[in-house]
Amino acid sequence: DKRLVAYVVGAADGATLKNHAAERLPDYMVPTAFVALDALPLTPNGKLDRKALPAPDLTIPGTGRPPANEREELLCRAFAEILGVDHVGVDDDFFDLGGNSLLAVRLTSRIRSLLQVDMSLRLLVSEPTVARLAARMDTKKSARPALRPMRTTEES
Repeated sequence: DKRLVAYVVGAADGATLKNHAAERLPDYMVPTAFVALDALPLTPNGKLDRKALPAPDLTIPGTGRPPANEREELLCRAFAEILGVDHVGVDDDFFDLGGNSLLAVRLTSRIRSLLQVDMSLRLLVSEPTVARLAARMDTKKSARPALRPMRTTEES
């Protein structure tokens, strides 16, 4: 699991830097984490010592609002599994937590197998939180082609 990390010299607010980067860069180029350093580590030759860079803290400062039902619980577990984190709250945004297009494809596939629904990638992009995705699944609009029960082999 590779993630883009930005190392910044000096005091920096990760949320501010992320917003600044998101305004200027395509989504796939916005770093997942920002690490503030007093100085960049250098080799004896004066080049950046990549091996000496500290690992980013990828713990997620989520809302922590717990799931309200079994569907939300399954979705929270799927989000956490795909993102490689311990916990995802129902209001946490998949893409703000480090999700990218490749992980989104994996997540939609995982949700299809867990909930037996034909879910599109477009739906995850438009409803990137567990709460919004579960609410969309609960509405009568869920009969639209973007989200419908999967056919079993017996029905085909």
